[in-house]
Amino acid sequence: AESTDFAEDRLFAFGYSNEHEALNIAIKALEKQIPKKPTLYEDKYYGCDCGNVLAFKNEAPGLTYCLNCGQAIDWSDIDEQ
Repeated sequence: AESTDFAEDRLFAFGYSNEHEALNIAIKALEKQIPKKPTLYEDKYYGCDCGNVLAFKNEAPGLTYCLNCGQAIDWSDIDEQ
């Protein structure tokens, strides 16, 4: 019960009056930390739900995260071309 009270106090301190909303925000933030593999479409690599282009096919692997949404990117299986 003490940890629940502490969590509630923290949520209210950060302006979240709805625990469900705060938990959804936390889950989304944690999911973005799990690296996704980029997908090649035509000559561009995409790897996150925001649709941001991460790199072009003829470039070396790009950033380790999306500059637009913060999604972590896993380039480990991408051949440099």
